[in-house]
Amino acid sequence: MAPSGGTMIGMSRTVARDVTRGWEFLRIGYASGTLTYIAQPSGQAETTFTASVVTDTIVSFDNPAHDFPQRIVYHRITPDSVVARISAVRNGQTQAMEIPMARGRCAG
Repeated sequence: MAPSGGTMIGMSRTVARDVTRGWEFLRIGYASGTLTYIAQPSGQAETTFTASVVTDTIVSFDNPAHDFPQRIVYHRITPDSVVARISAVRNGQTQAMEIPMARGRCAG
């Protein structure tokens, strides 16, 4: 959703073979003057990530105490597309996944 009232709210849903496999509610806003990203996947407890980089094209949120992900980075590619990269270091190895996204029409 567009920013309003100091927050952005989003959600996602993963469907495979006509069955919902997962969902997530997201909030980006300010807590105690710090930009935060709060994720609540599939009914689990909320996890808060704190902004570490904010530029015109990149925003990075970190929570090194979390299992996966520990870092969430959004990189704007065009005015209508971004790539999200989620990553964590486990046993000295970085594990990561990139998710390309493009603006689409809302289904009504």
